[in-house]
Amino acid sequence: MFGSENKTTSGYAIGSLIAGILSIFLGWIPFFGWALVIFAIFCGFIALSQISSNKHLDGKGLAITGIVLGFVVLIFLLLFFLAFTSVVSNLKSNLPTSTPTYNSPNYNPPQNYVTPPQPAQSPPAVTNADIFTQFGKEVIVNDLGFTFLKQYNGTQVGTYIDTTLLGKKASGIYYIYEIQIENKGSHSITISPDQIVLTDAAGREFSADTLADIYIQPQGSGFVSESINPGIIYTGMIAYDVPVNTTLVGFKIYDDAFSKEFHYIKFY
Repeated sequence: MFGSENKTTSGYAIGSLIAGILSIFLGWIPFFGWALVIFAIFCGFIALSQISSNKHLDGKGLAITGIVLGFVVLIFLLLFFLAFTSVVSNLKSNLPTSTPTYNSPNYNPPQNYVTPPQPAQSPPAVTNADIFTQFGKEVIVNDLGFTFLKQYNGTQVGTYIDTTLLGKKASGIYYIYEIQIENKGSHSITISPDQIVLTDAAGREFSADTLADIYIQPQGSGFVSESINPGIIYTGMIAYDVPVNTTLVGFKIYDDAFSKEFHYIKFY
């Protein structure tokens, strides 16, 4: 009577199968998914090597299954990576090489840059603590030096990828101001676009369009909430969506985003 030979299933074969199955569902996770795939293939080959040299080991089918699953997921991940890099490359090739205008998909430098007239007369008499200034001239408000450098206008901000606008269109018209702010104090000061409110001749106030600020070109030039250290000069651009044919007169600079106290800067 012949006794049956007992064989032990290779632990590497079991590990390869488990890792191969998990990689099907978790292979898309960065680093962890790749580790599962490599583990399934590596353990599978070790198991096959052990089984071929040790007649008391079993699990060849498990090891082969783990290896096959590992390679299938690996091929899928490689194809996905190649497709992703191809899409990104195509998007980059469609981006403009020059600074886009705020109003035209032709990506020419802005043609609607506005420099307000610089009259020779003195500013009007100051009333109600109003501050009168001109573009390019600094005014001091609470240890911050404000210089309004440039003004643009247009019906949209952002850039085009093919015929798709990556940006935002105005409900009326965008007035975009390039502002330079210098901290002239002795401590850090935080200022946000919500503190710089545009006003018109009718006394209406227009808040900054913070979403449009994100899309202002060149990228990263939009004004965001900024903590400015002493002696540091910060330059950013703020967009305001206002009705067409609005007569704009200046800015109210609020002490903070929740304060009712402000300094009124008017242009003359």
